[in-house]
Amino acid sequence: MHSGAEGNNGMENGQGATDEPCPNGALVRMRGPGGPATILLVVGLLIGLFAAIVMQVGRMLDRQSLTAQAVPEVIDLNEADAATLTLLPGVGPVMAQAIVDYRQTHGPFHDLEALGNVRNVGPITMRKIAPYVRCGQTAQP
Repeated sequence: MHSGAEGNNGMENGQGATDEPCPNGALVRMRGPGGPATILLVVGLLIGLFAAIVMQVGRMLDRQSLTAQAVPEVIDLNEADAATLTLLPGVGPVMAQAIVDYRQTHGPFHDLEALGNVRNVGPITMRKIAPYVRCGQTAQP
């Protein structure tokens, strides 16, 4: 014999819970929203999140390949303007201008290591740009 809740098949009991019939005929108390609509909502949100992550990873990969394609053969650190320096991977407008300012104040770069004296240019940035730059006539290793 079932409890007095039998008469509430699928109906709200006034406390935010519903009584849902199970395949064996018993009633199960469901608290809050539930059922297929909630499951579809959660699955949809998870799919949307996954799609956003995949798109972001794709954009990051596109940026890396565009950087490799956009950089001319080799940029001379002693002749390039700020706009040209922004073509280098990891170099934005602020860092590019800092490189130009440093060069104007301290004179030409004699080697890539001297670039480490520029504010915010660290070993990671130097490693990223090394294949694309030179100081004067010869490419830097």
